[in-house]
Amino acid sequence: MSSNTTKDPELDFFKRQPIDPILEALGFSLSKNFNPEGKNQTPSFVLGGIKLKTFKGSSGHYMWTSHNGSLTNRNGKNSGSVVDVAVRVCGGLAQARQRLRAITGSHAYAPTSHSTPSTGHEAPPSASSRPEISSPLDTDSTKATTETAEVDILRAYEATGPEWVVTDPAPAYLARRGLSDIHPIFSFSFRVESPLGNMVSPYRDELGAVVGFERKNKLTEKYVRYDGRAGVWAAIHGDPKALVVCESPVECMSYARMFVSQDRFDVGFLAVRSGSEAIASRLIAAMIEERGLRAVIFATNNDLAGMQYAQKVWAGLGDAAKSAHVRYEAPLFAKNDLNDALNEWLRRLEESGNGDRYQHPAHFDPCDGVEL
Repeated sequence: MSSNTTKDPELDFFKRQPIDPILEALGFSLSKNFNPEGKNQTPSFVLGGIKLKTFKGSSGHYMWTSHNGSLTNRNGKNSGSVVDVAVRVCGGLAQARQRLRAITGSHAYAPTSHSTPSTGHEAPPSASSRPEISSPLDTDSTKATTETAEVDILRAYEATGPEWVVTDPAPAYLARRGLSDIHPIFSFSFRVESPLGNMVSPYRDELGAVVGFERKNKLTEKYVRYDGRAGVWAAIHGDPKALVVCESPVECMSYARMFVSQDRFDVGFLAVRSGSEAIASRLIAAMIEERGLRAVIFATNNDLAGMQYAQKVWAGLGDAAKSAHVRYEAPLFAKNDLNDALNEWLRRLEESGNGDRYQHPAHFDPCDGVEL
């Protein structure tokens, strides 16, 4: 095997495909400063706080470099291949493989003993191949479910509408909840169902498979329906330093709106629902032990049910909790939940006339207490 060939043939194949269109399929946008006919002739791509320039290396692999340090590869270097980008965006190597197969149209190296056969008429890339949650136990192989029920759930979820990305307006449901400004980390973490602007959120098991989904309607603001079995919803990029655990995606987004700046991706979010506490515990414990997670913030509702969620997941961490800074944070302003707190925060911002400069005395950094 040539020294310029990656030992894993599938990863080597991905690295040899033109990187620019793959980055765009992963959600990156070509920088407005790129001028192919002027001085800036190196393509530059952006996604949230990540900024990359691309080139073709002497090895035959297409590469990227991040001069501002917004992205590094697994070895901490500021350059790498499309696989490094996909792992960062998708949350893990197994998910990155699935996403890159969908983008490149190649399933030549995909395992066949446990996966659904390709029909040649697959749907366009979607959240099924771009999960926001990655199993910390992922190996170099892809684990896929063959259970008919889960396949049906996945197809039903994908049919609800397009994935939301940061360049899209907030769906009506979220805008009505004070979330017209959504952190880019939540790109691809839910779908938008028209014409009502419903929010449809996927819930996953520990391997990243969609096992259920939840619809929320802007008119009723209640669950329209939950299909499938219990799982967790997540928005996790790479290996975050801190993980915020809430009771719903809306609570996670509300927390991010108040406490996480738009250019930070070192804070991840997890939403639990009844029956998924054990899944959440195992996932968080593995992230602490194997992915360097340093802080876990339970930001569940300020009521008995919220306390029980936090207690069950926290207790399930076992000894892993000793290796991280674990704490509970009640919603600000003595509110019952984070979305109520957000709307009070926004009201006070408007009254102050200082834009986002209003700061509650309890305002904090979610990574506070984490030793770097």
